[in-house]
Amino acid sequence: MLRSHGRYGCAGPSRKRSGRRAVLVAAVLLALAPASASAAPSVSLTGISSQAPVSGTVTLGADTSSGVTQVKWYVDGDEVGWDYGAPWQANWHSPSVADGRHTIFAKAADGAGAWGTSAVVTFTIANDAAVEVTSPAAGSTVSGAVTLSATESDPTGVRQMKWYVDGAEVGWDGSAPWQVSWSSAGVAAGKHTIFAKAQNGEGDWITSAARSFTVQSTQSTLVFEDDFDGTTLNTASWSPYNSAGHAGHGLRRPSAITVSDGKLVVTARMVDGTLVSGGMSNRLSQTYGRDEFRVRTDVDPTGTMNGVVLTWPDQQWSPQFTENDIYETGAATGTRWPFRTFIHYGTSVTTQGYFVHEADASQWHTMVMDWRPSSLKIYRDGELVWTVTDTAVIPDVLHHLCIQLDARATRTLTTAVRMYVDYVRIYR
Repeated sequence: MLRSHGRYGCAGPSRKRSGRRAVLVAAVLLALAPASASAAPSVSLTGISSQAPVSGTVTLGADTSSGVTQVKWYVDGDEVGWDYGAPWQANWHSPSVADGRHTIFAKAADGAGAWGTSAVVTFTIANDAAVEVTSPAAGSTVSGAVTLSATESDPTGVRQMKWYVDGAEVGWDGSAPWQVSWSSAGVAAGKHTIFAKAQNGEGDWITSAARSFTVQSTQSTLVFEDDFDGTTLNTASWSPYNSAGHAGHGLRRPSAITVSDGKLVVTARMVDGTLVSGGMSNRLSQTYGRDEFRVRTDVDPTGTMNGVVLTWPDQQWSPQFTENDIYETGAATGTRWPFRTFIHYGTSVTTQGYFVHEADASQWHTMVMDWRPSSLKIYRDGELVWTVTDTAVIPDVLHHLCIQLDARATRTLTTAVRMYVDYVRIYR
C-alpha cells in the first residue's frame, strides 16, 4: 500500500519528480527529431526564351544554386532531357512536337533529394521546311548551259539537292550553295517546268513548287520531224528494209513496221517458222547535227531481239568505218537493264567507245545525240550523260538516222517483241 501510495498518491514529491521527467523526455525527443528539411535548390531555364521562335535541335541549359546533382527539362510537362553534371545541358529535337506554342521548365535536385523548379516559359516552335528553285527564274528564257540553283530552309539540315525538268532528274548537288550546270540542249525548244527536291537531315524529301521557263534552241534549223500521227509509214521520209536480218539472222520486212496511236511500232515475230522483224533508214543525210527521239523496247524472254536507234554512214568506208549507236538495248534474256551507247570509228568495226546507261530500256526514254566537229554528246531524259571530245573518234562524214529491231541469233521467238518510237526530230 505504501508502494502504491508512494507511487501514485504522494502529491508534493511526485509533482517535482514528474516535472523533471517531462523536461528530460522533451530533451530526448528534441535530440531524436530529424533536422528540418533544407531549402530546395534554385534553378532557372536557359537556351529557350519566350521572345525567339525555336526550330531544329536546341541546346537546353540551366543556371542553378550550389550543391545541385542533376537537372531535368520538361516540355508541356513531359521530360525531354536530363544531365548529371555542370554545365547543365541537353540537346532536344524540337520537331518531335508540333509547330506552335508550348511550355518548358527545368527542375534541379541537390544531394539531399530536394527538387527546385524553374519558372515556366512559353515559347513557339517554327520548324517549317521549304525548298525553292532560284534559277532559272520563273518565266525566263534560257539556252545552252544553264545554272540550276535552289535555296532551302530546314532546321534538321539538308544532305543533298536534286533538280527535275519535266519530271526527269537533270542535276544533283551534295553541298551548299546548291547549284549545278545543266545543258538545255537535252530538251526540245519551248516551255518546260522545273522543280527541286531536298533531302533533310532525317532522310525525308521536301519538294519545291514547280515553275515554268522556256528553252530557246541553239540549233539553227529543225530539218526533219515525224510524230507518227498517221496510220502508215511516210515512205517519202523513211526507207523500210527488205533484206536478210542482222548478220543473216531472220528477215527484215516492211510488213513488220506499222504506225498507230501516234507511235511507230516495229514488231518481231515468227512467220511460218521464220523470224521476221524490221528496220528503216531516214532519207536525210548530214554531217553533224542533233538527233532526238523517244523510244522503248519490249523485254524479250528468249534474249534474241536488240532494239537500236543509230546513225549510219552513207558510205561504210569513207575512208574509215563509222557508226553512232545512240540507243542499243542488247539482247539479254528477260531484261532491258542496262542499255548502251556505242561510237564505232576506225579501221575495224570492233573499234569502239561506249557508255552504259543504268536505266531500263523497256521504259520510255528521250535520247539526244548532239554531234559537232569538236564534241559528241549523249543526253538521256534531259541529262548530259556522256561526252566524247577525241576528234579522232568523232565521225566527220555523212550519216543518216536508222531505227532497227535486230535479231542477234537464229532462234524461235516465244512471243512477239515490239520496239516503239514516239517521235523523231533532226536538227542541222
